[in-house]
Amino acid sequence: MKKVAELCIKLSNLIRVATLYKHGRVYLDSHFIILKDLAGWRNAVGHKV
Repeated sequence: MKKVAELCIKLSNLIRVATLYKHGRVYLDSHFIILKDLAGWRNAVGHKV
């Protein structure tokens, strides 16, 4: 069952990245508080460690 959950998480991440790559825009989860304008972050990719 754990492997199925891990697969679902990886598939979800893959779909999210593919959608952002194709359509652009910004994806932020609930761990972010925006303090500055995001205009300078165009064409940027990040990943939490």
